[in-house]
Amino acid sequence: MFMALITGLAAISFTATAVAMLSAQSIDMGGRGLALGNAAIIVGRFPFESANPAARSASKSIGAVFSFGQAHGLKELRYRSLVVAVPIRAVYTGVTLETFGFDAYRRTTGSLVASVPVVPNARIGARITARNVTFAGYDGRSVVGISAGWVATVSDHVVIGGAWRHIGSAMAAADRLLPQELMFGFEVVASPEVRLLGAISGESGSDADLRAGVEIDLTGAVAVRAGSGTSPDRISFGFGLTIDPGSLDVGVSLHPILGPSAALSLSLE
Repeated sequence: MFMALITGLAAISFTATAVAMLSAQSIDMGGRGLALGNAAIIVGRFPFESANPAARSASKSIGAVFSFGQAHGLKELRYRSLVVAVPIRAVYTGVTLETFGFDAYRRTTGSLVASVPVVPNARIGARITARNVTFAGYDGRSVVGISAGWVATVSDHVVIGGAWRHIGSAMAAADRLLPQELMFGFEVVASPEVRLLGAISGESGSDADLRAGVEIDLTGAVAVRAGSGTSPDRISFGFGLTIDPGSLDVGVSLHPILGPSAALSLSLE
């Protein structure tokens, strides 16, 4: 029994460290988000879990995206998600299913998201998130959270937006099931081929993360991306390939100590 207790405590300690590592280099915004340093909080085509639920989309048809990621080369830090998005007139709706972890620790998340226009140049959105976390040999924990966001077009070249993630969640760093987070971001279209992005994210119990990204459209079908962040210091890069009716996005983020994280997303619409 004593050895079982020690093993259990070791598993919990490893998992807590693993989750902290993942939060330091998030891979749950897909290949595009990771390549842009997670600065793309207002321009996502699909409502990823960590993105702004009001993120606009030009799509007028049903879409789906599958994402796979692995942080720092560790199979214990694997992430998978499936998003199905359905535009209904002016309302943009989506369902997200995610899983992260391994047999000893599993985090499963489901979300419902919807965004609507409030004026011609602005949208608001909301997300309901249900999350379950299980440890091998222990009872699981479940929690439900609500997130909200907004996006506004300032001019033909500038878009701004923000989000309050998991409103009402515990601000204490000890409760990490649904960490509360405030985000603000902007996008500048410097030219038809060049897009600049910036964001600041403040998560409960962590330092503010300053994010920057650049996306360059090379041919209309191929885009290259790069980004950076400050909490922790990191750089990222990747590319996107679009061949109707689908696209492939790949991103890699480099942590100076923990090594690379990678994410890949396959989209169809």
